[in-house]
Amino acid sequence: MTRSYKTKLHVANDAQNDFLVLCMAVKRKLYNLYRSVQFGLLETRKRLYPDYEAFKELPKETRNQFYISAAEFEKVFNHVIRVSGSYPAWWDQAPQKTRKQAFRDAERAFQNY
Repeated sequence: MTRSYKTKLHVANDAQNDFLVLCMAVKRKLYNLYRSVQFGLLETRKRLYPDYEAFKELPKETRNQFYISAAEFEKVFNHVIRVSGSYPAWWDQAPQKTRKQAFRDAERAFQNY
């Protein structure tokens, strides 16, 4: 049997509500960004190595080319994407922990996939 819990947040003012909405939007966008990169790597691996058993026999360094961890992706995001400015400026208004948690949650979801 599955349980579900319903939670209602009571915010004191509109500024807090706007901040929560901003954090959720940033987290959703970054989660989807990480997910799309991972699925792109997965599709590339499937195209290059259609036989999974043969892929498992490859050296670990080769296999790791088709997976990026949340920590590695965060480094890429901070040093390449943020520096180039190819993302909306409002993403910087969210706390850093929001970005980190989005990548961690996406990594966990991909591993469970």
